[in-house]
Amino acid sequence: MSYNILIVEDHLIVKDGIKLVLESEDELTIVGDLHNGADVLPFLKKNKVDLILLDINLPGVDGLTLATQIKEQFIGVKILVLTFYNKAAFIKGIAESGAEGYILKNSSKDEVISAIFKVLNGENYFSKEATNTLLKSMRRQGTNYEVKLTKREIEVMILLASAYTVNEVADKLFISAHTAETHRKNIMAKLKFKNKAEMTLYAKENGYLDLPGTIED
Repeated sequence: MSYNILIVEDHLIVKDGIKLVLESEDELTIVGDLHNGADVLPFLKKNKVDLILLDINLPGVDGLTLATQIKEQFIGVKILVLTFYNKAAFIKGIAESGAEGYILKNSSKDEVISAIFKVLNGENYFSKEATNTLLKSMRRQGTNYEVKLTKREIEVMILLASAYTVNEVADKLFISAHTAETHRKNIMAKLKFKNKAEMTLYAKENGYLDLPGTIED
Protein backbone atom coordinates (compact mmCIF):
# COMPACT_ATOMS: atom_id res chain seq x y z
CA MET A 1 0.00 0.00 0.00
CA SER A 2 1.24 3.45 -0.88
CA TYR A 3 0.38 6.62 1.01
CA ASN A 4 0.25 10.04 -0.61
CA ILE A 5 2.26 12.68 1.25
CA LEU A 6 2.07 16.45 0.79
CA ILE A 7 4.99 18.53 2.06
CA VAL A 8 4.22 22.13 3.05
CA GLU A 9 7.54 23.83 3.83
CA ASP A 10 8.95 27.19 2.77
CA HIS A 11 12.65 26.49 3.39
CA LEU A 12 14.12 24.81 0.33
CA ILE A 13 17.00 23.11 2.12
CA VAL A 14 14.64 21.64 4.72
CA LYS A 15 12.20 20.55 2.03
CA ASP A 16 14.98 18.80 0.12
CA GLY A 17 16.03 16.98 3.27
CA ILE A 18 12.47 15.82 3.94
CA LYS A 19 12.20 14.54 0.37
CA LEU A 20 15.35 12.48 0.77
CA VAL A 21 13.96 10.92 3.94
CA LEU A 22 10.59 10.09 2.39
CA GLU A 23 11.96 8.83 -0.91
CA SER A 24 13.77 6.06 0.96
CA GLU A 25 10.39 4.58 1.94
CA ASP A 26 8.61 2.54 -0.75
CA GLU A 27 5.21 2.98 0.93
CA LEU A 28 5.36 6.79 0.82
CA THR A 29 4.72 8.81 -2.34
CA ILE A 30 5.30 12.56 -2.44
CA VAL A 31 2.39 13.99 -4.41
CA GLY A 32 3.29 17.63 -3.93
CA ASP A 33 5.51 20.13 -2.18
CA LEU A 34 4.23 23.62 -1.47
CA HIS A 35 5.87 26.62 0.14
CA ASN A 36 2.88 28.96 0.48
CA GLY A 37 0.09 28.15 2.91
CA ALA A 38 -2.49 29.75 0.63
CA ASP A 39 -1.90 27.00 -1.95
CA VAL A 40 -2.74 24.09 0.33
CA LEU A 41 -6.55 24.04 0.30
CA PRO A 42 -6.78 24.41 -3.50
CA PHE A 43 -4.27 21.55 -3.84
CA LEU A 44 -6.30 19.29 -1.55
CA LYS A 45 -9.45 19.92 -3.60
CA LYS A 46 -7.75 18.46 -6.67
CA ASN A 47 -5.48 15.76 -5.25
CA LYS A 48 -5.75 12.76 -2.94
CA VAL A 49 -3.56 13.26 0.11
CA ASP A 50 -3.27 10.89 3.08
CA LEU A 51 -0.91 12.92 5.23
CA ILE A 52 0.44 16.46 5.25
CA LEU A 53 3.86 17.29 6.69
CA LEU A 54 3.09 20.84 7.75
CA ASP A 55 5.36 23.66 8.87
CA ILE A 56 3.95 26.37 11.15
CA ASN A 57 5.75 29.46 9.89
CA LEU A 58 4.50 29.84 6.30
CA PRO A 59 3.79 32.72 3.94
CA GLY A 60 0.19 33.20 2.87
CA VAL A 61 -1.56 31.25 5.63
CA ASP A 62 0.20 30.06 8.80
CA GLY A 63 0.28 26.41 9.79
CA LEU A 64 -1.98 26.81 12.83
CA THR A 65 -4.76 28.35 10.74
CA LEU A 66 -4.22 25.80 8.00
CA ALA A 67 -4.46 22.83 10.37
CA THR A 68 -7.87 24.01 11.57
CA GLN A 69 -9.12 24.66 8.05
CA ILE A 70 -7.90 21.30 6.76
CA LYS A 71 -9.54 19.39 9.61
CA GLU A 72 -12.81 21.21 9.03
CA GLN A 73 -12.88 20.72 5.27
CA PHE A 74 -11.00 17.50 4.53
CA ILE A 75 -12.03 14.64 6.77
CA GLY A 76 -9.51 11.82 6.64
CA VAL A 77 -6.46 13.92 5.78
CA LYS A 78 -3.96 13.50 8.58
CA ILE A 79 -1.58 16.24 9.72
CA LEU A 80 1.89 15.88 11.19
CA VAL A 81 3.45 19.21 12.04
CA LEU A 82 7.19 19.40 11.43
CA THR A 83 8.66 22.58 12.86
CA PHE A 84 11.52 24.29 14.68
CA TYR A 85 9.10 25.79 17.23
CA ASN A 86 8.90 24.00 20.56
CA LYS A 87 6.44 26.42 22.13
CA ALA A 88 3.42 25.47 24.22
CA ALA A 89 1.09 27.90 22.45
CA PHE A 90 1.83 26.35 19.07
CA ILE A 91 1.59 22.77 20.37
CA LYS A 92 -1.74 23.50 22.08
CA GLY A 93 -3.08 25.18 18.98
CA ILE A 94 -2.14 22.23 16.81
CA ALA A 95 -3.61 19.73 19.29
CA GLU A 96 -6.85 21.71 19.49
CA SER A 97 -7.09 21.86 15.69
CA GLY A 98 -7.42 18.08 15.62
CA ALA A 99 -4.04 17.49 13.96
CA GLU A 100 -2.53 14.11 14.77
CA GLY A 101 1.08 14.97 15.50
CA TYR A 102 3.82 17.47 16.28
CA ILE A 103 7.50 16.76 15.77
CA LEU A 104 10.60 18.96 15.71
CA LYS A 105 12.91 19.42 12.74
CA ASN A 106 15.92 18.35 14.77
CA SER A 107 14.42 14.86 15.11
CA SER A 108 16.25 11.88 13.66
CA LYS A 109 15.28 10.35 10.34
CA ASP A 110 14.05 7.24 12.15
CA GLU A 111 11.77 9.28 14.43
CA VAL A 112 10.31 11.22 11.51
CA ILE A 113 9.52 8.01 9.62
CA SER A 114 8.14 6.36 12.76
CA ALA A 115 5.93 9.39 13.46
CA ILE A 116 4.59 9.38 9.90
CA PHE A 117 3.58 5.73 10.01
CA LYS A 118 2.08 6.00 13.49
CA VAL A 119 -0.11 8.88 12.33
CA LEU A 120 -1.05 7.06 9.12
CA ASN A 121 -2.07 4.06 11.24
CA GLY A 122 -4.47 6.09 13.35
CA GLU A 123 -2.29 7.10 16.30
CA ASN A 124 -1.36 10.51 17.61
CA TYR A 125 2.34 11.32 17.76
CA PHE A 126 3.74 14.25 19.72
CA SER A 127 7.50 14.16 20.15
CA LYS A 128 8.94 13.82 23.64
CA GLU A 129 10.20 17.42 23.50
CA ALA A 130 6.80 18.75 22.50
CA THR A 131 5.07 16.59 25.10
CA ASN A 132 7.33 17.87 27.89
CA THR A 133 6.82 21.48 26.81
CA LEU A 134 3.04 21.11 26.80
CA LEU A 135 2.92 19.29 30.13
CA LYS A 136 5.08 21.94 31.81
CA SER A 137 2.73 24.60 30.51
CA MET A 138 -0.30 22.67 31.71
CA ARG A 139 1.23 22.36 35.17
CA ARG A 140 1.95 26.09 35.30
CA GLN A 141 -1.68 26.74 34.43
CA GLY A 142 -2.89 24.67 37.31
CA THR A 143 -3.64 21.22 35.94
CA ASN A 144 -4.12 19.11 39.07
CA TYR A 145 -1.93 16.05 38.84
CA GLU A 146 -2.62 15.14 42.47
CA VAL A 147 -6.20 14.16 41.65
CA LYS A 148 -6.64 10.42 41.86
CA LEU A 149 -8.33 8.55 39.04
CA THR A 150 -10.26 5.40 39.79
CA LYS A 151 -9.06 2.09 38.37
CA ARG A 152 -11.87 2.16 35.82
CA GLU A 153 -11.07 5.74 34.81
CA ILE A 154 -7.44 4.76 34.27
CA GLU A 155 -8.55 1.85 32.08
CA VAL A 156 -10.77 4.15 30.03
CA MET A 157 -8.01 6.74 29.70
CA ILE A 158 -5.50 4.12 28.52
CA LEU A 159 -7.88 2.87 25.84
CA LEU A 160 -8.83 6.35 24.66
CA ALA A 161 -5.16 7.32 24.53
CA SER A 162 -4.55 4.16 22.48
CA ALA A 163 -6.92 5.43 19.75
CA TYR A 164 -10.04 3.49 20.77
CA THR A 165 -13.39 5.25 20.35
CA VAL A 166 -15.82 5.59 23.25
CA ASN A 167 -17.98 2.81 21.80
CA GLU A 168 -14.95 0.55 21.40
CA VAL A 169 -13.94 1.28 25.01
CA ALA A 170 -17.43 0.27 26.12
CA ASP A 171 -17.25 -3.01 24.23
CA LYS A 172 -13.79 -3.83 25.50
CA LEU A 173 -14.65 -3.14 29.14
CA PHE A 174 -18.15 -4.65 28.95
CA ILE A 175 -19.85 -1.41 29.98
CA SER A 176 -22.41 0.77 28.23
CA ALA A 177 -21.37 3.56 25.87
CA HIS A 178 -23.07 6.02 28.25
CA THR A 179 -20.94 4.79 31.16
CA ALA A 180 -17.77 4.98 29.07
CA GLU A 181 -18.63 8.53 28.04
CA THR A 182 -19.29 9.46 31.69
CA HIS A 183 -15.84 8.14 32.67
CA ARG A 184 -14.30 10.14 29.80
CA LYS A 185 -15.98 13.33 31.00
CA ASN A 186 -14.88 12.68 34.60
CA ILE A 187 -11.27 12.21 33.50
CA MET A 188 -11.34 15.42 31.48
CA ALA A 189 -12.87 17.35 34.38
CA LYS A 190 -10.59 15.94 37.09
CA LEU A 191 -7.38 16.66 35.20
CA LYS A 192 -8.65 19.79 33.45
CA PHE A 193 -7.92 18.49 29.96
CA LYS A 194 -9.30 20.53 27.08
CA ASN A 195 -9.16 17.76 24.49
CA LYS A 196 -8.20 14.17 23.79
CA ALA A 197 -4.71 15.17 22.65
CA GLU A 198 -3.89 16.51 26.12
CA MET A 199 -5.21 13.28 27.66
CA THR A 200 -3.06 11.21 25.29
CA LEU A 201 0.06 13.25 26.05
CA TYR A 202 -0.55 12.93 29.79
CA ALA A 203 -1.08 9.17 29.55
CA LYS A 204 2.12 8.72 27.53
CA GLU A 205 4.28 10.99 29.68
CA ASN A 206 3.12 9.44 32.94
CA GLY A 207 3.70 5.87 31.83
CA TYR A 208 0.11 4.67 31.70
CA LEU A 209 0.57 3.26 28.21
CA ASP A 210 3.53 1.20 29.45
CA LEU A 211 1.70 -0.50 32.31
CA PRO A 212 1.86 -4.29 31.85
CA GLY A 213 -1.37 -6.21 32.29
CA THR A 214 -3.57 -3.21 33.00
CA ILE A 215 -5.98 -4.18 30.24
CA GLU A 216 -6.07 -7.65 28.78
CA ASP A 217 -7.51 -8.61 25.40
